Amino acid sequence: MEKQVEIYRMKSTVLNDAVSRTVVAINTKKKKYGYKVFGLCGSEPMVGTTTMTIDIAIAAASIGERVLLVDGNFNKEESCKRLCDNTSKGLLDYISGVCSAQDMIYETSIKNLTFIPSGRMQDFSMELLCSEAMDNFMSKIKDSFDIIFFDMPAVNTSVEMLVLMEKMDAVLVVSSTNADRETLAQCKAIFAKQNVNYLGIVANKIERKEYDSFMKNYDYFNEKKYLKNNKR
Repeated sequence: MEKQVEIYRMKSTVLNDAVSRTVVAINTKKKKYGYKVFGLCGSEPMVGTTTMTIDIAIAAASIGERVLLVDGNFNKEESCKRLCDNTSKGLLDYISGVCSAQDMIYETSIKNLTFIPSGRMQDFSMELLCSEAMDNFMSKIKDSFDIIFFDMPAVNTSVEMLVLMEKMDAVLVVSSTNADRETLAQCKAIFAKQNVNYLGIVANKIERKEYDSFMKNYDYFNEKKYLKNNKR
């Protein structure tokens, strides 16, 4: 392993509660069906997929799982990424034979959480993702980690995305609450066409008032409401 990548969880009661519920649902699928590799993609760009994926990975690591977080945003500029500091080589470099597995794997500031960057985008990146080297990579990480999360781009943004999601055991769509039904229907249609195991939607960018309407007592213990209700 090489340099450490600093990763932190967002400080939001609403987000942390939603993430914890998502991790419970993912862990249930993992135990029941043996799923190990989960891809998270946006219904459209700028819905917070990376933040959600990182927080879910941190939460899974906090319960003792050996977690791998893989950056699957191959087309995105490094300077625009949240996790780009102290990284040089990544997945595309490895499967193209440019670097060793040791060179692309990074420790993080979170216990039990390992990170693999996307690597340098190449003219033949799609071919690399379809290669035997990529299949071998997928087999190796399944043997080495308890659960793997791929942070992927929005559904309709790249061909690489279509190739990558077929390699997932299951896919979750991150969407904002104001996403229109047509966009979500298009996502579902693409998954059906590609024979992708689509688990459902993770709603992001929800205002606290809106979350309260869905989960009225999610902060029951955090706000110590139970103490007020049990005064004698």
